[in-house]
Amino acid sequence: EFNTLEYTWSRVVGTVIISDQEQDENTGETAIFKLLKAKMEVLEESIKEKFSDYLYGAGIGTDPLGLEALVPLDPTTGSIGGLSRNEPQLRTSSYDFGGQLDATNIEEAFDDVLLDLTVGTDKPDIILAGRNVIRTYRAAVRDKLVVNLSDLKKSGTSGLVDLGFGGVAHDSIPIVYDENCPVNRAYFINSKYLRLHILKGVNMKVKELSSPWNMDAIGKRVQWQGQWCMWKFFRTHAVLVM
Repeated sequence: EFNTLEYTWSRVVGTVIISDQEQDENTGETAIFKLLKAKMEVLEESIKEKFSDYLYGAGIGTDPLGLEALVPLDPTTGSIGGLSRNEPQLRTSSYDFGGQLDATNIEEAFDDVLLDLTVGTDKPDIILAGRNVIRTYRAAVRDKLVVNLSDLKKSGTSGLVDLGFGGVAHDSIPIVYDENCPVNRAYFINSKYLRLHILKGVNMKVKELSSPWNMDAIGKRVQWQGQWCMWKFFRTHAVLVM
């Protein structure tokens, strides 16, 4: 009843090194752009891309925990926060449809998942979907669209039929497509019980690097330390596989 989950910190570090020669050759009228600033922008973009991968990863090594670890395909094995998933209360939900999910039954499948994950007023508030899942759900929605011919006569439409739409939701829960999400998966997440904790003062902290006297270079290091922590599992989050 009073077991404690213990999550360890993950630390992400990126470094930029620029030689004095590079700076000397990129000054004055011949300078193309501010080299160090541009390198820092590239590093920042690289770190953002890594965090997109981390979100769906298994938290191997020093990587932050991702959904592969927090909402696994097999929630009956392994451990989380130092505790074994032999305890049912530490198990999230997993639904594998073995390739049988299509536009004719995806809505019913989502309904069933949400019925299992709804406890009182608590239920998932976001669905992260891979490419094949979002395409299948969009196909299901598109099959139900009705084009009102009178709308085509309204000013500005020029008689064009537009069957595209910006987004979809299920039971008012937004379904968000993420290119980094595995193509045949969808994650049902209750963000109330999944928190990103960041160590104070180490949220993309920039540190100046001092080089040895015999090194013709300067550098900067970007540091982040934190961890995804989940503190409720049973009937709270789920992964769906088509």
